[in-house]
Amino acid sequence: MMPSDIPLTAGTTLAPPRPPRLRSPAACSHILLKGSLTILLLAALLCGRSAQAGLIVNIQIKGISDVLLNNVRAYLSIEQQKFDPDLTEEQLQRLHQRAAAEIGKALQPFGYYQPQIRASLRKEDGQWLAEYDVDPGPPVHVVSVDIRIEGSGADDPEFKKLVADFPVHRHDALNQPLYENGKQNLQRFASEHGYFDFKWLKSEIAVDPASQSAALTLHID
Repeated sequence: MMPSDIPLTAGTTLAPPRPPRLRSPAACSHILLKGSLTILLLAALLCGRSAQAGLIVNIQIKGISDVLLNNVRAYLSIEQQKFDPDLTEEQLQRLHQRAAAEIGKALQPFGYYQPQIRASLRKEDGQWLAEYDVDPGPPVHVVSVDIRIEGSGADDPEFKKLVADFPVHRHDALNQPLYENGKQNLQRFASEHGYFDFKWLKSEIAVDPASQSAALTLHID
């Protein structure tokens, strides 16, 4: 049944149909303006994200490997900050200038005190390349290991065996991580066997880079 066919009863009136709603030119302009603003905001956001990507920095370290390379990378500020989105070219230059000294410090725990380091930083195809060619040089060697136990543990055969098995020996290349590991073994043994008054009277690594020698001293009470 069509609307015109609906029967009318007395007192019934039909509301006139509503005319279609037309937007004024001003309203249409407002909609267009909002759309343009949305597009501009999205563009600005995308540009902001692009800018936050920061510099692209590649780092190459030559001449060393394994534990030396790992320790150098751990020490290098430029390695730690190369993905910083706020890193500027000026900051990158400063980090590069510090790199040779940081590489030198990273090599010292493994006995290398006189490295030769060739460093360069350049920009290629919009990316930065920092190169470090490292010659660690001759290692420092241990000329003496002086470990003494005084007090109640001096006659303990197991304590004496730990001293005899200390991981760094005379004529070895200096290796400070091994030295620290040996110290921890001695301290752990003392704690586990009731030597609660254990203390270091002297704990020292004396390095002479000029003669490429190191003297280790551990005195225990």
